[in-house]
Amino acid sequence: MSSTQNERSRVADAMIRSSCTDDSPNYCDFWLSSCDLPPPPPIEFAFLPLEVTVTRKDVDIIKLTAQFVAVYGMYFRRAMTKRVLENPLFEFVKPTDSRNHFYSELCLGYLSVLKPSQKLKPSQKLITGVDATGEVVDGFFKLLDELLAKQHPEDGLEMALTDFHAFEYFANVEQTVVHLPPEILSKMMKLKLSHNGLLSGKNNSESTSSMASNVNNARFSSSGAQVLATDDDAPECRDLWPLYCNLPPHPPIEFAFLPLEVTVTRKEVDIIKLTAQFVAVYGMYFRKAMTKRVVENPLFEFVKPTDSRHDFFAELCLAYLSVLKPSQKLKPSQKLVTNVDATGEVLDGFFKLLDQLLAKQHQEDGPEMALTDFHAFEYFANVEQTVVHLPPEILSKFLKRELLRKSQNQTLGMMSPAPPNPTHAQ
Repeated sequence: MSSTQNERSRVADAMIRSSCTDDSPNYCDFWLSSCDLPPPPPIEFAFLPLEVTVTRKDVDIIKLTAQFVAVYGMYFRRAMTKRVLENPLFEFVKPTDSRNHFYSELCLGYLSVLKPSQKLKPSQKLITGVDATGEVVDGFFKLLDELLAKQHPEDGLEMALTDFHAFEYFANVEQTVVHLPPEILSKMMKLKLSHNGLLSGKNNSESTSSMASNVNNARFSSSGAQVLATDDDAPECRDLWPLYCNLPPHPPIEFAFLPLEVTVTRKEVDIIKLTAQFVAVYGMYFRKAMTKRVVENPLFEFVKPTDSRHDFFAELCLAYLSVLKPSQKLKPSQKLVTNVDATGEVLDGFFKLLDQLLAKQHQEDGPEMALTDFHAFEYFANVEQTVVHLPPEILSKFLKRELLRKSQNQTLGMMSPAPPNPTHAQ
């Protein structure tokens, strides 16, 4: 039985024990029937096809492209494909190329672990009046040029930081995304439809570009609140809009660097990267358990605040938080639902990956070393498939049951008789 099926069985048993069928039979019937569903196929992308010969340069270009496609989606993919149509470095985007399957699997793999960007979504173009596709494509090719400039054998340590530059770009571009309350966004959508004549049913002579310019001006001016919201229909929008226009810019996120005064090896960087990735994905529960286990391990001196590499590790944890999807595996709700604390399981997975990493440290900076992060990301994706997602009604039932159990235990503890006094017994 797979781990996913085990999780479902544990949840089904817990639901039966809690007699939730009395309160929400429809949800329980649905869940119990879903316990028999086949587990999802494993996500695999930490490999290179045996029949395909690729260089380190090929792998790095394919990785960078797949990362951008996963983060920015079809709008980026279309624009990028048009620009590289005749570029021999990008033959892998063609379905007839032997590397295309590897590239496609990598795009799907990154989709499961990297946070998707909102930068090229239609809502952003509506809000800002600007199509940022060209800006993102230019950013991609700038990173590609930097990558190609570092394709030298002696750059082993620097090559270990290749993904940092792309992830740093993703994090900082995402900070330029404008997040508006639904009320304002809805108002802007109505404004656009009105300008296009779709609400009134009339043809509108104003061009789309002119309308976009008006919306863009409204975005950057507090007077835009008068256009986008009125006292009669959405007064709260008028009050909120100036706040969004006057917010100070976010400080840049930086993690494509190493402190100049700190000397580190490729091995140290790879261990710090792996640890920071797990901390970012699994959070404080993993970090506490991991720190206890490695307290005497010389490979993990960097987790101590007194170590010269600690700041680099801490900054890397924060940076990965901005680009990697957080896991639900160690959340209290999962422990409540499955009645299992998965911290030990995740910790064992971490040390297994660490052993694999150390076993490959004798290799040169070839294609296999370029796949170092793949193994961790593949692990994250497959562990997340074992997470149990319940409807709020069922999750609420579990929470009520747990609170009731704790309350009963406390009551019984207060009512238990005091132990006999030895003096009175004599």
